[in-house]
Parts: sequence; C-alpha cells; structure tokens
Amino acid sequence: MKSLVIVGRLIAFIAFPIGLLFLLFKSFIGLVLITASIVVWNICGHYLDKEQYLEKHNTKMMEEQQKE
Repeated sequence: MKSLVIVGRLIAFIAFPIGLLFLLFKSFIGLVLITASIVVWNICGHYLDKEQYLEKHNTKMMEEQQKE
C-alpha cells in the first residue's frame, strides 16, 4: 500500500505543474488538475503520517513488552 501512496504523490507532483500550464490556456482544466493534485497529495500525506505514527507506536509497545 505504501508504494501506491508514493505513486499517488508522484502523479500529484507531476500533475500540479501541468495544471499550471493548462491554467494559461484553459482555466477550467488547469483549475481541476491543480485541485485534484493538491487533494491527492494531502490524502497520500495523511496516510503516510498515519502509517509512521502506527510504526512508532508499535515499536514502543514492543519495547514495553520486552521490558516486562
């Protein structure tokens, strides 16, 4: 799942400047591309943050169990 998130961020990273270029010619298409890339970027970032938090939490829990 993590690789899918990375691919999503890569697509959003590429789509944003393309949206800026389209914004010069056809404003609606450019606006849609920019908005979609920002939404995808934020969703993927939220998932990565959540995954990192869970990994840290699981590591702490395992350390506490090993101490007992």
